[in-house]
Amino acid sequence: MPGKNVHQSWDEQRQQWKVAREGASQASGYRDTEAEARTWSQELAPRSGSEWIKQGRA
Repeated sequence: MPGKNVHQSWDEQRQQWKVAREGASQASGYRDTEAEARTWSQELAPRSGSEWIKQGRA
């Protein structure tokens, strides 16, 4: 059974990149740069049998 997808999105209120599993009530964590968030979320996704999805800010 596949895991929950990992979403990376910009949190306007915190001014940081948010990494969260799909359907989670809380973020898995926040990162200051897009590169840090991408690296972390791309490492997190395969470990849980899911995919990485980027949302927001081009």
